[in-house]
This record gives sequence, C-alpha cells and structure tokens, in this order.
Amino acid sequence: MTQFEGSSKIENMISNIMDNGFLTSNRYVAEIQLPKILNDQSSSLPNLQIRCSSVVLPGRNISTVAYRIYGPTRQMPYEALYTGEVTLTYMLSRDMSERIFFEKWMDAVVNNNDYKLGFYDDFVGNMAIHVLDRSDQWSYTSLVEEVFPKIVGDITMANDRENEYMTQEITLAFRKYTPQYALRSEFVGPEYSGGSQPKTPKNNGDGLGVASFFRDVRKGAGEALSGIGTGAGKLVKGAAEGTGNVIKGVGEGIGSIFSPKSS
Repeated sequence: MTQFEGSSKIENMISNIMDNGFLTSNRYVAEIQLPKILNDQSSSLPNLQIRCSSVVLPGRNISTVAYRIYGPTRQMPYEALYTGEVTLTYMLSRDMSERIFFEKWMDAVVNNNDYKLGFYDDFVGNMAIHVLDRSDQWSYTSLVEEVFPKIVGDITMANDRENEYMTQEITLAFRKYTPQYALRSEFVGPEYSGGSQPKTPKNNGDGLGVASFFRDVRKGAGEALSGIGTGAGKLVKGAAEGTGNVIKGVGEGIGSIFSPKSS
C-alpha cells in the first residue's frame, strides 16, 4: 500500500500510480451464456466476443426512506435496486449475424408470428463482463444474472457514410449482478448456474476476446518484422560475401598477369 510521505501532492499521485497502476477502458470481454432454448447457437459466441466494440458495466443503488423520531431525519435503507439494463455495441459482419442472433433470441421471448410469450426460465441467460489489465489478466468481473434482449436498436443508414462501418446497439434486461474481485487471490467466484456454456474463467492470465486478439496480432507482426530483418541481414551478408569473392578473383587475375614469369 502506498505510504503518503512528504508534502507534495504530485509526488503522492505519482507514487500511487507507480504502485497500483491504472486500468484502461478498452480492455474487456463481454461473455454471454446462452439460455436453454438457444443452445444450438453456441457457435456464435466467439464472434460476439470479438465484435463487441463497447459495453456498459451495470450499476446499483439502495432505496431509502426518510425516518425521523426526533431531530434531523435519517435515510433508512429498505431495498437494493439495479440499473436493470446492459447496453452493448457490436461491429456488424457482412451477413449481419450479430443482429440476427439477438433477433432470434427476442423471438424466443415473444414470438414474432403469433406473439406468444415464452417461458421465463427458457429464454433468460447469464452474462459475465470481465475487466482486464494491461497483461490481459482480469481484475474485476460482473456476473449478470437472468439476461435477455430488451431492445435491438435502430440502425441509421445514409449516403454520406461510405467510410463508416455499421454498428448495432443491443440493450439487455437483467435481474441483478454479482461482482467478482480478482485481486483477492483466495477468492474463487461462483460458476454459472445451469446451461452448457464455459465456466467463469479464473485469473490465469490467458486473456480473452478483443484484448488477446490484438495481443496475438501484435505478436504476429513482431515475428513477421523479425523474420524480415533476419532475411534482409542474410541477403546483405551473402551479397557482401559474393562481392568480396569477385574482387578477390579479379585481384588474383591481375596479379598473375603482371607477376614476372620464371625463366
């Protein structure tokens, strides 16, 4: 823990950042656990993780009521409330499979043909939003329970957006969330309940989704540049050796011409 010594606030701030670091908002994974009725759509999950360009961590608050016997009132808590919605944005593929996935899920909630409601336990899934640090280890996870798509957002298309990629905003309803703290090494969080999807990942540093994808891209680019550098070095070395052999041969030939013949 950072010990604040001296009188400089700047020094204290630098010391705190050096000791504890900081998180960036572009390292995350939004992982969905499918409901029972959509288990045949599990092949879509890796694509959804990579294509998620933004996600909002849910919040919560406590409802209070004013209570007073004598003197100033006290705010007495009586209920825990959650924001009730999670908003995600996806970069759409050429076949718009991300939008189609959530439209199929919505059909399981309310059928688009006969407008019948599905059974709640059949169409609700779960979700895990992982916050990653710079080494792709998860620092915090929000386990969001009983999610289902509430809104498949509109998409605006226009002639002047030729160079813009299409995005799809999805709003999921949920009941509550449970936080998981990776910094407590003795804590092993609860696994998802039910379903056949992967369990909640532990803090093994493997990385997931967008973060590990770009990490592998950076690694591949580094190896490619290293290979190019090695090849170029060998090429220059070979050219230099060849040039040296040619000059050596020319020198020997000239020497033999001008050297006196033995009688």
